[in-house]
Amino acid sequence: METLTALIAQKGYISTKFSSADINGRGRALVATGNIQSNELLLRLPPSALINVTSLGKRGLPGQQTITHFVYEYLHDPENCVIPPSLDEQICRSYMNTLPPFDSFEDLPLTWSAERIRQLPTAAQNHVDAMRHELETDWNRYSGNGNESKEVPSQFLYAWLCVNTRVVFTKLPKVEHDDSMSMVPVLDFLNHTDDPSLGCKVIYHPLRGLELFSKTGTTVQDEELMLSYGPHDQEFLLCEYGFMLDSNQWQSVDVTAPTLELISKHAIVSAKSSASRNMLFSKQ
Repeated sequence: METLTALIAQKGYISTKFSSADINGRGRALVATGNIQSNELLLRLPPSALINVTSLGKRGLPGQQTITHFVYEYLHDPENCVIPPSLDEQICRSYMNTLPPFDSFEDLPLTWSAERIRQLPTAAQNHVDAMRHELETDWNRYSGNGNESKEVPSQFLYAWLCVNTRVVFTKLPKVEHDDSMSMVPVLDFLNHTDDPSLGCKVIYHPLRGLELFSKTGTTVQDEELMLSYGPHDQEFLLCEYGFMLDSNQWQSVDVTAPTLELISKHAIVSAKSSASRNMLFSKQ
């Protein structure tokens, strides 16, 4: 992390008022080392420091797939992986060294056994199934298997999870909305808050690059810096990121199954009642 910080300070800007830390039960995080003013600039990264379809110079695949393929190739053979000239090689290589180990994803259902996944609510199981389908489709496309299902190598799964849990939206010029995703050094240390007002603000400009500002209101020393990943309920957070919040204002309950069951029972009762009335009238 020190090497990455030094490179960013040289080629962009990084505040000295925060640092990385390991927080029990929350993993890696960014914590204030001193009081931070409201909406204070914390980080500025040039466009070449972000990993996306523009800096990789590739088109034709969805943005997240493009990033995943690059990360997989880098992790597979770092020394011989070709870093595109539009991507800052020093920052890229240093950033890759900060990616978490594979065992840090053990709380993600996608890494669980089938038996353990079956213990999840139905909606969460369906969410995991959709993610697995996306993962397998991505691997088949990369490996040239077409639609033929093949076992996904653990290193590709690792790269896929690194990307899926870290990409953020950055509106890239001449790039479709869904493809405007980027991996951003340092930013991915920020943990999630369900309250956007308590989170840092991210601004992306095609020329200046990405800027990170502190929350509105003073951040005191030793306070954790946060970022809102979006209005996500507990199921989404567990399946996509491998954690749940103690309290979540966006929590929802899926009542589809019991509602359909009640409707079905009501329909059966109504049908029987109607049949009984018809029989009664026919006898009269």
